[in-house]
Amino acid sequence: MDSEGEDTEGFTEVPDDGKTEAERKEELRLAQEEKDYQTRMRHLRKRMNRATGEYEDLKKKIADMKARFNSPLPDPRICPQLPPVPPLPLKRRRRPHLTIVAGEDEDEDVLAGGDTNRIY
Repeated sequence: MDSEGEDTEGFTEVPDDGKTEAERKEELRLAQEEKDYQTRMRHLRKRMNRATGEYEDLKKKIADMKARFNSPLPDPRICPQLPPVPPLPLKRRRRPHLTIVAGEDEDEDVLAGGDTNRIY
């Protein structure tokens, strides 16, 4: 209740700005349309950003596929049954490991590997 004893619950005083009820309704409608427009634009921007991101991902996948297709070696992800190519063997001369077993005389000194070469 106000000071004059009237019940004012649920009643809001509308400021008197010289506008009619129709003008106020029109302003509210325009404000709601602007809000709806901003919401729609925000959703469209999100969809556009998502589509742009998906487009960039697809471009990367296509570039990767082209690189794999034009590669001279098969891709192990495509052909897993092929073993990896082993490195080429190094060309070097192997020497036998020599161990001298001393006998009672010089003629019995032979290689421990069973080789018949004698070292004097």
